[in-house]
Amino acid sequence: MTRFFRILVFLLLVGAMLLQVGCCCFCVTPVRRNPIINRLPNLGSLAGDRFVSRTTASFADLDDTRVLELEVRPDRTHIDIQARMQVNEGSVRWRLIDPQGRLRWQGASVQRRTIRDQQRFEAIPGTWQLEIEFSDASGEYEIEWRAR
Repeated sequence: MTRFFRILVFLLLVGAMLLQVGCCCFCVTPVRRNPIINRLPNLGSLAGDRFVSRTTASFADLDDTRVLELEVRPDRTHIDIQARMQVNEGSVRWRLIDPQGRLRWQGASVQRRTIRDQQRFEAIPGTWQLEIEFSDASGEYEIEWRAR
């Protein structure tokens, strides 16, 4: 990734977070560095009394773990998460961990398979983490969080 592109992405992320003053915060944190192609982060928006955040990414020959985080405020009552995983090659596994460290949801997908799933959880204030583990994987995913 070129330095210009890194700076541009950083400025976009900072600008988006500044627009969310007092809202939930969403970020993508790589655990190991390997390229994800066509990352399209959307740091979220407010829609009435709910917070919506969507991340879409394509990946190729990825052997890595990514962590998506959602900071949930105490005034939220529940969290909805929608996931779509299209795996063309390799495999992908995911785990959702609540702020108390409990495993709340997990799944896996193997090559030539598309998974669509939606889950609802009672909102526990703090940082929720969705760990996505890629094993020689190619494909794309879309994750949408809603905190209400």
